[in-house]
Amino acid sequence: PLNPTSLAPAAQTEPGLRGGRVLRAKDGSVTLHRVRYVQDVQVSGTVRLDPKTGAATAALTTVPGGRLSLSWQPFRAENQTELHGKINAKPFTVRIPAQ
Repeated sequence: PLNPTSLAPAAQTEPGLRGGRVLRAKDGSVTLHRVRYVQDVQVSGTVRLDPKTGAATAALTTVPGGRLSLSWQPFRAENQTELHGKINAKPFTVRIPAQ
């Protein structure tokens, strides 16, 4: 599967939605530094795509304190995306419908 972020010619840093920084690297990985997608949680860590399987994984820390790991199959034309993860070692699964 094609990783659209790998088409960027060089690393780029952009602001986060509600604060922080997002770094898109040449290798297609994305590093989040104190990014806020919701007002009361900051997220830092790295999102990577496996070039063989196309699977995305994220290893993140949150403020207030916590560890979050995620895995999913991005860039697919499906009715929903299934996201698997752990918050402080407690597993969960979320199904996100296509918009």
